[in-house]
Amino acid sequence: MQHIAQSIVKSKKSAFEIFMERGYTFFSDLARSRSVRFPERLYEAIKRNALGNKVKLVEVKTDEDRVLLKAEKWEEFKKKLAEVKSPDEREVFSVLKDEWHKKLFTILSKAGAIYFHAKSKNWELDYDFIEELEEDSSSPTAVGDEEL
Repeated sequence: MQHIAQSIVKSKKSAFEIFMERGYTFFSDLARSRSVRFPERLYEAIKRNALGNKVKLVEVKTDEDRVLLKAEKWEEFKKKLAEVKSPDEREVFSVLKDEWHKKLFTILSKAGAIYFHAKSKNWELDYDFIEELEEDSSSPTAVGDEEL
Protein backbone atom coordinates (compact mmCIF):
# COMPACT_ATOMS: atom_id res chain seq x y z
CA MET A 1 0.00 0.00 0.00
CA GLN A 2 1.42 3.37 -0.95
CA HIS A 3 1.53 5.94 1.80
CA ILE A 4 0.10 9.41 1.29
CA ALA A 5 3.50 10.99 1.78
CA GLN A 6 5.11 8.80 -0.87
CA SER A 7 2.29 9.66 -3.25
CA ILE A 8 2.88 13.37 -2.67
CA VAL A 9 6.50 13.07 -3.75
CA LYS A 10 5.71 10.93 -6.79
CA SER A 11 2.68 12.81 -8.08
CA LYS A 12 3.35 16.35 -6.83
CA LYS A 13 -0.25 16.46 -5.60
CA SER A 14 -0.93 17.99 -2.23
CA ALA A 15 -1.74 15.76 0.72
CA PHE A 16 -5.22 17.27 0.69
CA GLU A 17 -5.75 16.38 -2.99
CA ILE A 18 -4.64 12.82 -2.30
CA PHE A 19 -6.97 12.65 0.70
CA MET A 20 -9.87 13.90 -1.43
CA GLU A 21 -9.15 11.24 -4.08
CA ARG A 22 -8.73 8.36 -1.64
CA GLY A 23 -11.15 9.50 1.00
CA TYR A 24 -8.99 8.53 3.95
CA THR A 25 -5.64 9.07 5.64
CA PHE A 26 -3.92 7.31 8.53
CA PHE A 27 -1.79 9.40 10.86
CA SER A 28 0.63 6.48 11.25
CA ASP A 29 1.35 6.56 7.50
CA LEU A 30 2.22 10.25 7.70
CA ALA A 31 4.38 9.74 10.80
CA ARG A 32 6.35 6.89 9.19
CA SER A 33 7.11 8.80 6.05
CA ARG A 34 10.58 10.32 5.77
CA SER A 35 9.28 13.04 3.47
CA VAL A 36 6.83 14.43 6.05
CA ARG A 37 8.64 16.57 8.61
CA PHE A 38 5.62 17.50 10.71
CA PRO A 39 3.00 14.76 10.46
CA GLU A 40 0.77 16.32 13.13
CA ARG A 41 0.60 19.60 11.23
CA LEU A 42 -0.09 17.85 7.94
CA TYR A 43 -2.86 15.72 9.46
CA GLU A 44 -4.50 18.79 11.03
CA ALA A 45 -4.14 20.76 7.76
CA ILE A 46 -5.90 18.00 5.82
CA LYS A 47 -8.68 18.00 8.41
CA ARG A 48 -9.02 21.82 8.35
CA ASN A 49 -9.04 21.97 4.55
CA ALA A 50 -11.64 19.24 4.28
CA LEU A 51 -13.91 20.90 6.83
CA GLY A 52 -13.34 24.27 5.16
CA ASN A 53 -14.52 22.71 1.90
CA LYS A 54 -17.65 21.41 3.65
CA VAL A 55 -16.56 17.77 3.47
CA LYS A 56 -18.25 15.65 6.12
CA LEU A 57 -15.58 13.73 7.99
CA VAL A 58 -15.29 10.90 10.43
CA GLU A 59 -12.25 10.76 12.71
CA VAL A 60 -11.27 7.57 14.50
CA LYS A 61 -8.94 8.14 17.44
CA THR A 62 -7.31 5.30 19.33
CA ASP A 63 -4.09 5.03 21.30
CA GLU A 64 -2.52 3.29 18.32
CA ASP A 65 -3.51 5.59 15.46
CA ARG A 66 -5.83 8.30 14.15
CA VAL A 67 -7.75 7.98 10.93
CA LEU A 68 -9.48 10.68 8.96
CA LEU A 69 -12.19 9.49 6.55
CA LYS A 70 -14.69 11.11 4.27
CA ALA A 71 -18.19 10.23 5.51
CA GLU A 72 -18.84 8.13 2.39
CA LYS A 73 -15.76 6.01 3.04
CA TRP A 74 -16.88 5.45 6.63
CA GLU A 75 -20.30 4.32 5.37
CA GLU A 76 -18.58 2.02 2.86
CA PHE A 77 -16.56 0.43 5.68
CA LYS A 78 -19.64 -0.06 7.88
CA LYS A 79 -21.63 -1.53 4.99
CA LYS A 80 -18.89 -4.06 4.21
CA LEU A 81 -18.57 -4.95 7.89
CA ALA A 82 -22.34 -5.50 8.16
CA GLU A 83 -21.99 -8.31 5.60
CA VAL A 84 -19.93 -10.35 8.08
CA LYS A 85 -22.05 -12.49 10.41
CA SER A 86 -19.18 -14.27 12.11
CA PRO A 87 -16.68 -13.39 14.86
CA ASP A 88 -13.91 -15.04 12.81
CA GLU A 89 -11.44 -12.38 11.70
CA ARG A 90 -10.50 -14.47 8.66
CA GLU A 91 -14.06 -14.08 7.43
CA VAL A 92 -13.92 -10.37 8.18
CA PHE A 93 -10.75 -10.00 6.12
CA SER A 94 -12.23 -12.04 3.27
CA VAL A 95 -15.02 -9.44 3.02
CA LEU A 96 -12.85 -6.39 3.74
CA LYS A 97 -10.67 -6.73 0.67
CA ASP A 98 -9.18 -3.21 0.55
CA GLU A 99 -6.02 -2.78 2.61
CA TRP A 100 -7.34 0.37 4.26
CA HIS A 101 -10.48 -1.53 5.37
CA LYS A 102 -8.31 -4.20 6.97
CA LYS A 103 -6.05 -1.64 8.62
CA LEU A 104 -9.01 0.31 10.02
CA PHE A 105 -10.62 -2.88 11.34
CA THR A 106 -7.34 -3.90 13.00
CA ILE A 107 -6.93 -0.49 14.64
CA LEU A 108 -10.51 -0.54 15.94
CA SER A 109 -10.16 -4.13 17.10
CA LYS A 110 -6.92 -3.56 19.03
CA ALA A 111 -8.49 -0.57 20.78
CA GLY A 112 -11.60 -2.54 21.74
CA ALA A 113 -13.65 -0.11 19.66
CA ILE A 114 -15.28 -2.92 17.70
CA TYR A 115 -16.68 -6.21 18.88
CA PHE A 116 -18.89 -9.02 17.67
CA HIS A 117 -22.34 -9.11 19.28
CA ALA A 118 -23.19 -12.82 19.59
CA LYS A 119 -26.98 -12.44 19.81
CA SER A 120 -27.44 -10.09 16.86
CA LYS A 121 -24.55 -11.67 14.91
CA ASN A 122 -23.27 -8.22 13.98
CA TRP A 123 -20.10 -6.26 14.50
CA GLU A 124 -20.75 -3.33 16.84
CA LEU A 125 -18.76 -0.09 17.07
CA ASP A 126 -17.90 1.85 20.22
CA TYR A 127 -18.54 5.47 19.28
CA ASP A 128 -16.33 6.74 22.11
CA PHE A 129 -13.49 6.35 19.59
CA ILE A 130 -15.36 7.75 16.59
CA GLU A 131 -16.27 11.36 15.93
CA GLU A 132 -18.32 12.71 13.05
CA LEU A 133 -17.13 16.18 12.11
CA GLU A 134 -18.53 18.99 10.05
CA GLU A 135 -17.72 22.65 9.85
CA ASP A 136 -19.80 25.06 11.83
CA SER A 137 -19.52 28.82 12.02
CA SER A 138 -16.64 28.85 14.52
CA SER A 139 -14.78 25.54 14.54
CA PRO A 140 -15.21 21.82 13.82
CA THR A 141 -17.35 20.06 16.40
CA ALA A 142 -18.70 16.62 16.84
CA VAL A 143 -22.06 16.08 15.18
CA GLY A 144 -24.70 15.53 17.82
CA ASP A 145 -22.64 16.87 20.73
CA GLU A 146 -24.73 18.82 23.15
CA GLU A 147 -23.60 22.20 24.37
CA LEU A 148 -23.17 22.45 28.12
